[in-house]
Amino acid sequence: MEGKDVPVQAWGDVRNSESNVGLTVANDTTYGYSGEGNKISLTLLRSSYEPDPYPEIGRRIIKYSLYPHGQDWNPALSAKLSSELNQPFIARRVRNRTGTGPAEWSFLQTMPEDVRVTYLKKEEDGEGMILRLNNLSKKSKETVVEMDCPLKSAEEVDLLEGRGNRSELEISGKNRLGLKMGPEEVKTLKLNPE
Repeated sequence: MEGKDVPVQAWGDVRNSESNVGLTVANDTTYGYSGEGNKISLTLLRSSYEPDPYPEIGRRIIKYSLYPHGQDWNPALSAKLSSELNQPFIARRVRNRTGTGPAEWSFLQTMPEDVRVTYLKKEEDGEGMILRLNNLSKKSKETVVEMDCPLKSAEEVDLLEGRGNRSELEISGKNRLGLKMGPEEVKTLKLNPE
């Protein structure tokens, strides 16, 4: 991105090539970044002229976050920081309730943290769910996906949700999948709950 403004999804990072320490810049409203050497810039306003000749008139509120890191930098932590900035946790006061539910519950978990869920949605042409995973690491990862509900079947499908190649995945313990993800790989899974 040498000196040119390029689109970046929610965060950018720059590292010193000798010491490998760096800085992640995350934001919630603008996606233009540029960089040169050990510098990174975030474009706050853009004065384009088509199709709207006056796109930047008015008040703008821009949130950004800086995350300095050492040699052990993991892109999953930068992505998590960006997610926390873009989808902040909202606490609400509620009445005390009684019940038998657990104090902690998760519908879906992935391990390790380098592998992120980018979306989970209902399948377009069926009753299943589509889960997209992204390995943010530059290394292959043995990945575990664990659902709170039992699964009838699971398969890896293409980005178009299975209109092309498919490969069946083995389910262990009724709700757990194991798969290998290559460096920076994106995988789409079709899950059919019982």
